[in-house]
Amino acid sequence: MKSKFAKQIEGFTKQGFRPVYYYLNNGNHTKGITVCLLFIGADCRARGISICSSEDVFVKSVGRLKALGRAIKALTKSASSEEINYFGNVSSAVVFKEKSTFYPILTPFETKLIKENNRPKKNLTEKES
Repeated sequence: MKSKFAKQIEGFTKQGFRPVYYYLNNGNHTKGITVCLLFIGADCRARGISICSSEDVFVKSVGRLKALGRAIKALTKSASSEEINYFGNVSSAVVFKEKSTFYPILTPFETKLIKENNRPKKNLTEKES
């Protein structure tokens, strides 16, 4: 039996939505950040962010699910929400203010990433971003 969330993801996929993920970390995966950009065609409709606590182990699949869930939340509510609390476990280079953003303005890095690679897959360290 599929969960309500799994059915919702399946529904969005059938409607033509495409999630694109990328990752930011400090090089040793103890402070991972997963970003999901939710596209329909060439339009980015939502962004979801999952931030791994310094006390947790970075798990890519968990980060993806949380980030996708937050992107879907922004899309279904047509609003941005969940302010990010920076408690020293997130790079100051991260410019996001909310964990879920409706119709986000892409950062220069995201724009470049999307242009260079239609589906970004590379894990990035702060030095590379």
